[in-house]
Amino acid sequence: MKIMTWNVNRFNGTWDYYRKHHDIEMSERIIYAKKILGKLSEALLSLDDIAILQEVPYRGDNREDEWERNWKDLFEDLSVMFWFKDEPKGKDFNYNGTKNVTIAVTKKNGNWKLRPFELRAIKFGKTKKCWDYVNRYIELENGELSLLGVYISIGAGGQLKAVSESKFSLIAGDFNYNSLIKDKNEENYRSYCKLNQAYEQLIPEDVITDNKTIAGIDKILINKSLSETCKYSICVMDYCFIQETQPYEKKRYSDHNLCISEIEKK
Repeated sequence: MKIMTWNVNRFNGTWDYYRKHHDIEMSERIIYAKKILGKLSEALLSLDDIAILQEVPYRGDNREDEWERNWKDLFEDLSVMFWFKDEPKGKDFNYNGTKNVTIAVTKKNGNWKLRPFELRAIKFGKTKKCWDYVNRYIELENGELSLLGVYISIGAGGQLKAVSESKFSLIAGDFNYNSLIKDKNEENYRSYCKLNQAYEQLIPEDVITDNKTIAGIDKILINKSLSETCKYSICVMDYCFIQETQPYEKKRYSDHNLCISEIEKK
């Protein structure tokens, strides 16, 4: 099976949304979205293959329902899973304000299933009686396998610690952190060390996955207890360029690279 992770940057290509505080023109974003979905359709070959996508646009700058209006139909040939579709609004205190969501994508009728919200293994706590960070992570199951798809914002206290204490078969996502990053937060460092004690990293830390920060912050992890019974490949990187009309000019699909690992039982 293929395990993939890709931060799609709100389908803005390499545009820095967080610095500019707005998206590029919708016509361009749709081009990037179609290119990204085309690449995923090529990569998702078996019913066990799965991709975790971060920073998928859910709401626009004016809080309109951008997912339903602009993006949902583009995914019609794939199966999309995330908690927002099925859960009451009150379970995520950011539901009305969040702009992005972490989702899982498989082939139609794929073998991975969304773990019910009530049965999730990770609980990030509550603010004003509502669950935190529901837009940033997702839990899935495939037979005996469990998978955490996650987007960790290091400034959002306790996320990395909660993940390091989890017991999933696989973890894939954007961690915004690795041991090569100078971080004065001792709790984050201890949590990251604990994570590495339990999981094998399939993306070497010195491999650049985020071209904006020039760092390896996207991760695919396999539980060490599972790695003893499986064959797995070190991550394959796909830099995903769009060829432009001007000679030698290329644009990336996203500011992050697509990361792919393959895993099979021995």
